[in-house]
Amino acid sequence: GFLLPNAVLEREGLMEKKGFPESYDTPLLLRFLTDIKAGHGPVKAPVYSHLVYDVVLGETVELEVNPADELGRLAASFNAMAAGIKDREQRITAMALTDQETGLANRRAFEDALAGAEGRIVAVIGVERYPQVRAALGYHLTSVMIGEIGRRLETLCPGSTPARLSSDRLSVLLSAADIDAAGPEIAALLTDLERPMSLQGVAVDVAFTVGLAMVDADLVIPAVERASIALDQARAEGRKIAAFDPAAYGDPASKLSLM
Repeated sequence: GFLLPNAVLEREGLMEKKGFPESYDTPLLLRFLTDIKAGHGPVKAPVYSHLVYDVVLGETVELEVNPADELGRLAASFNAMAAGIKDREQRITAMALTDQETGLANRRAFEDALAGAEGRIVAVIGVERYPQVRAALGYHLTSVMIGEIGRRLETLCPGSTPARLSSDRLSVLLSAADIDAAGPEIAALLTDLERPMSLQGVAVDVAFTVGLAMVDADLVIPAVERASIALDQARAEGRKIAAFDPAAYGDPASKLSLM
């Protein structure tokens, strides 16, 4: 049984620990409690004599486990609590990976997805005139607009989960095999993405600028950051689409040394 007899306690030098966790056979005790919690009966428990203050070797008591009894109710409550904890953890995880305003994946979820996307092309899509659009539409309708852009991307880029990186930037993985092929793919995508949309009866024209970068774990700057920089480079040059230009960006280490 799960109670160690005095002979074992003396041999192991545990007599002074009698009654403490060390004086139990922990695996057998855990199995005993697990069987009770699960309603697997009958279960057997060792007999302890207060006349000799030792385990009565060879004797056990057999317990029927009835899920309706107190232990059964306790087990049922424990199972319900465990299920509740699991459900809450799933909701918390979903919240941590979701943009709460739009329901789209967020930056963390997108970056997690890049772990298995070596060699794929990341497109960061910036909404043009975002401050003016938000001032005209208001906070709520602007969030609706971003959500609609994300859903269009889901349709246009099957197999990729678009994400909202920031208030005015979204990201998506392209199917193109390299940067050269990504340019025509994103140009064709923008034709459909920039179709006017109606938001609760309000007609809205949308325009975008796109930065591209390849996922490469060997580079210091992550792909999402490089694609975001490429978006800024495209805007600075008055271009619609641009791939990350490391020469124009310079050496990140030298930039840090000047700070």
